[in-house]
Amino acid sequence: MCIRDRINSVQNIGFKGYQHVKNDLGETVMRFNFPFNSEKENCEIQIFSAAPTENYNYKLSAAPIATIPLKPEGVDVNLQDITNLDKDAPFAYKVVRKDKSTGKVVWEGADTGVKVKEQNGEYVNRLQVHNVGLVESKDGTKTLDYVGDPISNYTHTLVSRKGTTPIVQGAGYLITPDSLMPGAMYRGFTEENTGEIYYDKDFQNKMEGVIKNFSNIYGGSIAGAQKAIPYLKENGYKYMFSTPIANGSKGWSLGYWNKNNMQVSPNMGNTENFASFFRDLYTNGMKYVYDGTFTSEGLEGIHFQYALRWAEKTPQSYYWFRMSGLKNSNLGLGAIPKNKENLRFRVVNAPYNYQLQANGTYKKIVNPDYNSKKETMFQIYDASQASEKQIKALDKAIINYEKLTEGKALDINNHDDTVINFIFQIDPKEYDRRIDVINELNKKFGKNINLDSADGTIMAAQFSNFKIDKKTEGGFVTWDANTDMVKMNYGISGYDEKLLQAIVSRSERDYEKQMIERGAREVQDLTIQSGKYWTGKVKDIQTIYTAQTVGKAKTVEDINKLIKDGKLPEEAKLNNEALSNILNGQYLLAPKGVMVKDDVTVKSLMKLPLDTLEFGENTVGVLSTSYFSNRATTDETVGVSRFDLMKQNNPHLVEPYVKNYKRVNSLFNNEIKDFADAIIKQVNQTANEKLLDSNGDYTEYGEYVMELVGQDITKYAFLKSLGGDNFKTKILPNGEITYDYEALKEGTSLKALDINGNSPEDEAEKLEKKIEKGIKHLSDSDISYVSGAISKRISGTDTSSFRIAEALVDRTGLGLDWRLDACKDVIDMDAIRNEDNAFDDNWDAVIKFWEKFVQGVKQENPNSYLVAEITDIEPLLQETYGSNAYPYNNMTNVGQKFNGEPDTFVKFFNETGITSEAAYSYFFTDLLTNFAPSFDTGTTDNSENHDRFKARFELLMQTRSVDYLRNLYTFMGNHDKPRMIHGLAVDMSMFHANILGSDERGHKTREAAIQVLSGAKTAADVPIELRLNVDNNDYFLTTSARAVATSKLLMDVINEEKSISEEDKKRLIDALIDLTNGNYLGEGVTDSMQKIKIKELSSLQAAFEEILKLSGVALTNAEIAEVIKKANELKISDYLVHGDLDWKDIDPKIKERNEANARDILGSQSDYGKYSLYTVQLAKLLKDAYAQTNPKKSLDEGFKAFAEKYDKNTVLANTEGFKRIEDPVTAMKKNGYAARDLKVALKMAVKQAEFKSGKPIENKETIIDSAYKSATEAAVVKASMIMEFLKGLPGIPTMYSGDELGMTGYEEKAKNVYLQNRNALPWTETEGESDIAKYRRTVMSAMNGALKDRSNPELAPLNNGTPYALEVKAHNFTRSEATARLGNIGDRINEINEQLKSKTADKALSAELKKLEEEKRLLSKDFAKIAYMMQSANGDMTVTLFNAGDVDFSNRCNYFEKYGLDTEEKRKKFFEENNIETINPDNKYIPILPKSEVDAIMLGAGIAIPVGTVFTNANAKDKTQYVVKEIGGKLGIVTVLMVITLGPVIEWLGNIMKQHLNIFDD
Repeated sequence: MCIRDRINSVQNIGFKGYQHVKNDLGETVMRFNFPFNSEKENCEIQIFSAAPTENYNYKLSAAPIATIPLKPEGVDVNLQDITNLDKDAPFAYKVVRKDKSTGKVVWEGADTGVKVKEQNGEYVNRLQVHNVGLVESKDGTKTLDYVGDPISNYTHTLVSRKGTTPIVQGAGYLITPDSLMPGAMYRGFTEENTGEIYYDKDFQNKMEGVIKNFSNIYGGSIAGAQKAIPYLKENGYKYMFSTPIANGSKGWSLGYWNKNNMQVSPNMGNTENFASFFRDLYTNGMKYVYDGTFTSEGLEGIHFQYALRWAEKTPQSYYWFRMSGLKNSNLGLGAIPKNKENLRFRVVNAPYNYQLQANGTYKKIVNPDYNSKKETMFQIYDASQASEKQIKALDKAIINYEKLTEGKALDINNHDDTVINFIFQIDPKEYDRRIDVINELNKKFGKNINLDSADGTIMAAQFSNFKIDKKTEGGFVTWDANTDMVKMNYGISGYDEKLLQAIVSRSERDYEKQMIERGAREVQDLTIQSGKYWTGKVKDIQTIYTAQTVGKAKTVEDINKLIKDGKLPEEAKLNNEALSNILNGQYLLAPKGVMVKDDVTVKSLMKLPLDTLEFGENTVGVLSTSYFSNRATTDETVGVSRFDLMKQNNPHLVEPYVKNYKRVNSLFNNEIKDFADAIIKQVNQTANEKLLDSNGDYTEYGEYVMELVGQDITKYAFLKSLGGDNFKTKILPNGEITYDYEALKEGTSLKALDINGNSPEDEAEKLEKKIEKGIKHLSDSDISYVSGAISKRISGTDTSSFRIAEALVDRTGLGLDWRLDACKDVIDMDAIRNEDNAFDDNWDAVIKFWEKFVQGVKQENPNSYLVAEITDIEPLLQETYGSNAYPYNNMTNVGQKFNGEPDTFVKFFNETGITSEAAYSYFFTDLLTNFAPSFDTGTTDNSENHDRFKARFELLMQTRSVDYLRNLYTFMGNHDKPRMIHGLAVDMSMFHANILGSDERGHKTREAAIQVLSGAKTAADVPIELRLNVDNNDYFLTTSARAVATSKLLMDVINEEKSISEEDKKRLIDALIDLTNGNYLGEGVTDSMQKIKIKELSSLQAAFEEILKLSGVALTNAEIAEVIKKANELKISDYLVHGDLDWKDIDPKIKERNEANARDILGSQSDYGKYSLYTVQLAKLLKDAYAQTNPKKSLDEGFKAFAEKYDKNTVLANTEGFKRIEDPVTAMKKNGYAARDLKVALKMAVKQAEFKSGKPIENKETIIDSAYKSATEAAVVKASMIMEFLKGLPGIPTMYSGDELGMTGYEEKAKNVYLQNRNALPWTETEGESDIAKYRRTVMSAMNGALKDRSNPELAPLNNGTPYALEVKAHNFTRSEATARLGNIGDRINEINEQLKSKTADKALSAELKKLEEEKRLLSKDFAKIAYMMQSANGDMTVTLFNAGDVDFSNRCNYFEKYGLDTEEKRKKFFEENNIETINPDNKYIPILPKSEVDAIMLGAGIAIPVGTVFTNANAKDKTQYVVKEIGGKLGIVTVLMVITLGPVIEWLGNIMKQHLNIFDD
């Protein structure tokens, strides 16, 4: 419900700290505000200059350099106008509130953000300390804070201004394009309507049936992402996060095997598809976060392959990696899995084929299909995944495996079960020599090496520069021990220094060091150029599209109509003054007319990096070297453009690159420029507005056009120069030129171009000459073709169109954003772990590099959002300073540059300018464990979760900038984590338990295991042998806790499912037992857990009947049944088999119990060692049960005889041996089954049941869908609750694609083991009226609905507000007061318990104890009620109340039982009273939470709102009034009745437009 205040606007209150705003002149100004009572107070912002120190602390000016009086609605300030600060200079500010009548300071201090305090002459950041307690403030009140360093010490808020200024926020949606929507495809070059998206539903449906593994690819592309845009907009998503769509190898689905950072991955689309995608994002007002994967390169990477190809020459890119092993040996490319039986190879385009002879040797046969104009390639592949057709097609590589749906579901579980289809260029002569070696081994030594085998592949894959090897580092440094990802060199490290010290010659050592340092600069430059290129490209795409769309529109009304028609985004709205300034040249735009015409032309042409050209990969590898491309060699030239370097006389150039590079520059300055001039001249003749003036110079319009089409001209010239017959083009309807890229790549490899250099220099020279020759042959028809395309692109535009376009692209803030993957790993972190480097030195290098990257991006898009992925900083700090050094004795300035984790992060974001980070450390585990056990470990601590969550959040508000907080990338699922609904549906505490552990988790997991593996419906149905041996680890040595947890859930669901026949239930349960044992479709064995093969010991019934027989006593069947019933009711833990009767090293209490039971059964004896403890405990259980039936006859002799007859030797002789060691393949199959999507697991169970019985299960699809629904419904509701929480927190709450469809699937915390969180999204299951379609849509509504409020304009503060901590008052206590009270309660409870030890019948003490424990329970639950305020600069406000106190952590809590709702009438009443809406009112496991109450929401320190301010609900159903009142000398929000009623989980009180109050219920 939305509650809004209807009061007069005079009481509008705005506070936001600061916000970035574009004014009507196009300047980015800061809007300041803060909450103050404007009726009684004045408020001012004092600005201080801030000068950085060498440790990244700051010295502030002693006095303010400016003072800004605040208005209630905020104040826009251009600091350059009122101070002498430079545009991006840092500053600090302090908030001061003063009484209007007296001028006395009411409050002063730091605002939310990077709070600093003065220490030793510097202003330092807050340090996180672990000593949290009650701290007394100046006014005598006590609040929870860090003891010894309270927040009141921090007086100023620091603003860095090094970064960009993101101006758009909202909810995010994370996709993996490969699996998002593989049925969506672009029409190809040879098809009509090239580039149009079409949807192949059959292919989509087929891919939805494929289980993701490490080597298969679904085939999804940018087309799926583009097709999803309307769906995302409809559901309120503003950001699209994605795994890489550029740079990736075609052979892997996620694109993290970096191949070439400057090109769109061929399996994702092409350059024009990329542009089409970004146009659609822009028009729909959505932002895209590009996944920058810069730390490493894949084995097929163009730079790594270039280094391999020229290994003997130590080529340039050798120093871009750490590959010293190449100097002495061939590199081992770690691609062979442990389970290598399906490893095979094929040689593509070999001069010869080899035929196996009878004597085991191979005969060389000429390959009639050999093409001498193509490279010979060596490819490994997975024989179980590749089709026969693919294997035999030796003229082309295998890209996507075709046998995706064949084989058994547990054959491939992780990367060690399959083979990635890597392909590498080889010298065919070397391959021939390898065959000669194999022939010799087979002939002379009888080795019998078969080429069509794994061993044959390994033998064949041995070449002079590389070999295919097992997954270990093979002479080069990998990233994070991933043997297929080659770590790039960003800076010299301690590791390098060690290697250098081993070089004896000083001159050689100095040379190597120089080359490593140069290589690092070149890599840094390559990365920064990539960032600039893609950011600039998106800006150009948006600008030219906007200009085309605006056309002749010159009024606000015209532009608003374009927005209404969906042609421009909502963010494109302008007011008349801004538009007038744009049209009249008064608006801040990029200057025109500054450079001479030729410079404009050449600069525009040079903007295209040559490694973006879609030539053959080895050709692009050459173009990426310094022979062709600008690569920095000094710190000063890193990130500098080709044109600017040329104007500086190319200071980056060194030998041997000078001659070739300058020849390429000459092409730009002469032939390509002339080509461009001719094109522009021709376009000028037909343009609506002239591009050239009477002197032949560019007009403003011409300069706009040239800047935007220069790269297209360069691309055409270069591609045409080498393309030959493979150069084929089309002009698209919007004027873009597209190419037959597949033909181009094939026809422009070095071999196809007949380039066979004898050195890197020779190769580069030959390539340059071919390019030069081709460019010189560009003809008039080429000029006419390109000019025609450009004329089409700019048709209908003029100068005003481009001015408006430039302004709108900047004002909308919808340009390219960046996620920086593995951000810290640009520098060698292993050097810290190995103590080769200190943390401070390496982190300093990390900061310096990313600062350069941000500045490069900022040049192209000052509004770009950059988010860093940073993990494991605390342990790295401890590697240098020791585990006990953290947090440096509670001091923030002890000599180190980075003093603890918070200080390290603050300085990183301050100094790099990166906006924010992925919130792994803040709102992932700490938020999740308010609802459920950790997905990663299964652990939780109910008593501390809410405090930890609150403490982490409030630390962020004290140590991170407002921009950081608004833009924090928050999520509960991603492609590296378990599916959220999987983690909530399956008992993660059991899933991650040590099943052999002696703790409660281990015991409960074993209890579940014996029930699952015996197929028992209830614990009482479990065979008695297993129940008594539940703590006997011999029974569980090879049991997978993960498989048990999965099967437990599915068995419970199947047993409760009414639509399944009892026969089918039995078959499905048996199938799940098989799967838990790793037994599927005839592969594997299901071992019985019952090991004792004595019938009389197999059940309570059999044992008791034997005892009766031995006693000579007869009982009726009814009497026997009563004994068995009593036995099942007894506490089984009193009879468990722990150890044996002759064990010496056993817990004394257990030993005592065992012997007591033996005495009771056997009488007093000196030694019970010959008896079986199992038999004794079984007899004791039955004896105690028999005693409860008021027996008339003694069975003591029978019990004794029973124990004697089935003594230790007898039992051991009839006990089957225990399996003590599990083979790794079976173990992985068990865990692989447990990782599967739950619907897939159910399908497997059905398939296994049918396989075993040989007959089908009727209505199996209905059974699967119904069981899946039952297994996940409760998790879906809990997941939507968690997303509601995420929505209420600062940042960009992000849905992982598929979570909103209810998808499940497990993944490990790191290393991407199972990939079951990356299956194809089941879109086809959302269509139609089937039960599963209805359920999928219900889930979509719940999950998408949880974040949709982020798109509500009235709730803008959730997106762009500044957060402030509030206090919740409940049961007459604030959180701080409750902490003190709980301490007192705890002390008194301890006193009472001590007194009761001697006064057990003291009723007064017992009553007091009961009362105190209830008060403790209520107060503890109140700790789940947490409140924060978010305020926009224009006065809009939301107050978020988090309330997870009644959420049960269990995956299947019976809420009907918990709340006594045993009838439909009771449930209906409960739902009505608590305003509960549920997706299924009949599912007892779906969380249903009662309302709770709070007394007030207390405003935090420094926050003031006029007393008497009244808030009312926008939802007419709620007539409640919410009022600001003074409570005990403080301000708080209460209802008229002084109680605020909270709905389940989360609520928002929101001040929306003139003080509107909003509350949201789940």
